[in-house]
Amino acid sequence: MKTISSLAELFSFLNYTPDNKFHYALSKCEICEGSSFTVVRSHQDGGNNTLLPASVTSCNDCGFLMQNPRFSDSFYDHYYRWLYPSQRAKSDRNNEVAYVDESGESTDAGFHNQYRRAQSLHRYITDVLRHTFRSGANMLDVGCGSGGFLSYFRESGFNCLGNDPDQSAVSYAKGKGIDIDCIPAEQQQYPSSFFDFVFILGSLEHCKDPNEVLKRCAISMRKGSLILLEGRTYPLSHSTKYLNFNHHRFFRQSHMKAILVKHGFEPILSTDDQICGGDSGRSGMGYTFGLKRHDHANHSDAFARKSYLSNIRRLGYVESPATLIEMLNIHDSNLI
Repeated sequence: MKTISSLAELFSFLNYTPDNKFHYALSKCEICEGSSFTVVRSHQDGGNNTLLPASVTSCNDCGFLMQNPRFSDSFYDHYYRWLYPSQRAKSDRNNEVAYVDESGESTDAGFHNQYRRAQSLHRYITDVLRHTFRSGANMLDVGCGSGGFLSYFRESGFNCLGNDPDQSAVSYAKGKGIDIDCIPAEQQQYPSSFFDFVFILGSLEHCKDPNEVLKRCAISMRKGSLILLEGRTYPLSHSTKYLNFNHHRFFRQSHMKAILVKHGFEPILSTDDQICGGDSGRSGMGYTFGLKRHDHANHSDAFARKSYLSNIRRLGYVESPATLIEMLNIHDSNLI
């Protein structure tokens, strides 16, 4: 495994030229807005057996795992518009299911994989969660990729909308007759109290600002409507591959529930069962369902933050950095 040690080497590896707006600085915790962190891993896997100098930290107040320090917004804009598809092609997961080809273009295999996962998810919601939707329910897929989920749910009678910032994925979907908004999820604007079901399958770990995404989702959702988050809840391979550079935060079950509470949702079920199908190529993923109960609350002032942090601690939605580091170390040692 090659280890890159400088930002200059990282940019060369990514074929990226920083603009004059580029900066690299610590950010507040995206869950509780804490400002104290413990480094969990100093490098992230960048594909092609290369470790990149981007550290993953755990918040000392709630344990949330995120890439920190963070790069400037201009970097992430460029990364997801131009670099992410080709980086994704280098990932181990793409070896399981070829979601994209070597150049990062969407594939038929990836589309049909999404379609089958949607079938499994729909069965799970009906048979296990026992949630029912009204006829012609409105559904949103945030970070929908090439549109396989939208295709299935549209055929199942849903009124479907989706968005994704990847132009190649959007172009592929349009070739299938699926109209997708080619925008970052932070820019989505849909009618208030419109959606009955919103799902974000992994995309919340990639976006620039998960709080802005969930804020906009909550506004567009009806009271009592269903939301589903997917996150990388546990490692399968080495921890640097689990905490890889393509993901800028890592939602374990506790933190999916914590961020849902923050935005006015009530978590109703969390599971590591492969609800989108055991042969989907999504091993290691976990899922949390929630219902919209009330409007988004602002936790930015000191009193509100203290109350929110106390609440998620009471609910058991926090973890300690020491526990997470120990878990990852034990996992890595068992791979040897």
